[in-house]
Amino acid sequence: MRSDLHRTLIATSLIFVVMALGLLGGSQITMAAWAKGADRYSDLDTFAQAMHHIERHFVDEIDPTKLIYGAIQGMTKALDKHSTFLEPSEMSDTNIRTEGWYSGVGIEIAHANNKVVISRVIPDSPADMSGVTAGDGIISVNETPIHGLTLTDIGALLQGAEGTVVRISLQRDQTHLDVQLTRYRVRDKAVRISLISPGWAVATITHFQRNTATDLAQGLRQSEADGGQPLRGLVIDFRDNPGGLLDEAVAIVDLFLNDGLIYESRGRGEVVIDTIHAQPGSPWPRLALAILVNHGSASASEIVAGALQGHHRATIVGTRTYGKGSVQRLYVFEDNSALKLTVSRYYLTEGKTVDDNIGIVPDFEVVFPNATDDALEQLTDLLDALPEAKRPQADTALNFLRENIKPTAPSSTLRLATVQQRLTHDPQLRQAWKIIQNTH
Repeated sequence: MRSDLHRTLIATSLIFVVMALGLLGGSQITMAAWAKGADRYSDLDTFAQAMHHIERHFVDEIDPTKLIYGAIQGMTKALDKHSTFLEPSEMSDTNIRTEGWYSGVGIEIAHANNKVVISRVIPDSPADMSGVTAGDGIISVNETPIHGLTLTDIGALLQGAEGTVVRISLQRDQTHLDVQLTRYRVRDKAVRISLISPGWAVATITHFQRNTATDLAQGLRQSEADGGQPLRGLVIDFRDNPGGLLDEAVAIVDLFLNDGLIYESRGRGEVVIDTIHAQPGSPWPRLALAILVNHGSASASEIVAGALQGHHRATIVGTRTYGKGSVQRLYVFEDNSALKLTVSRYYLTEGKTVDDNIGIVPDFEVVFPNATDDALEQLTDLLDALPEAKRPQADTALNFLRENIKPTAPSSTLRLATVQQRLTHDPQLRQAWKIIQNTH
């Protein structure tokens, strides 16, 4: 019996060594790995034994693919927080974020006043052509009540295969509406531009997908045509922009900078992999620029903000950015799973790094006001009226509240309001607007 078990373990080891290494790039990579010496991969015998016992003795039937995926995910957790393994379903979401295309009805949803409402309708989408408008409340999707569901769950109900039908029950003021929409491929551009006044604009960039730089350039030219004059000043809103395609970040810097280092990437052992400089021919080399950032601004948005700040080309307004100074490469496998692996770190002008939560420090720090500030002020007035004997405890409680209630970022609803409403209620945008007026 021992010899049978031994043979089983050997066979299992060979199978899973090939499978594990094959997942990392096929037979050529497998052969190259063994050419470096089997000692490095000797621990795979332990892995194979664990697989053997799980398959034979675990109380429930288990899918071997699920175990393999879990093992690779475990490996990436031993690396850094940005390296990860993506299953095929997760790769579909990645492609949506990268390309901007998805199959759906073309709406964004948000929580407002204890309801789920449509916060934005994508132009030329099925929802747009059916008369659905921002502010409509969602009651049900395909007769499934949305009460108690997360926004992610509701989003999953709304998306589906191209050509399929989804029925949505809506509440608009006091009117109940039922709409039937046919899903098709919708492209949601990452760039939204609003004119503050002729010659002055705000560009909100939510992430860096393919053609983001082209969309920005086209939008700015359209703004010039709509305003009847060349642009004099621009605010770029990168708040809560998590990054995306690095090439698009470089292309955006090229719109405003004619020369100078954008970033330098270094790999293992600080070896320089690439040095990227701005190229001549910027269409807006003297346009007054201000960039809005916050803690949700990361990666590619930090490269754009850092490069333009480092060359004194833009003024940064807001709060310190996230601090993600690493570059990930996607290795896609035959089953459409993928390994997202940190392969280098980038450095800005004068060797500056934003990694390890250093981030970009704004030139003008403007904290978005907390919705509870007025309440805290009122509470302070009430506590001031307390008898002297009770003041120490009251002060302790008030200080605790002040330290633990953090400033909030502008909501997606505010971001999608009219530009004049945003200027009224958004102090970060208002400060940036003043800066570009004074810079010009």
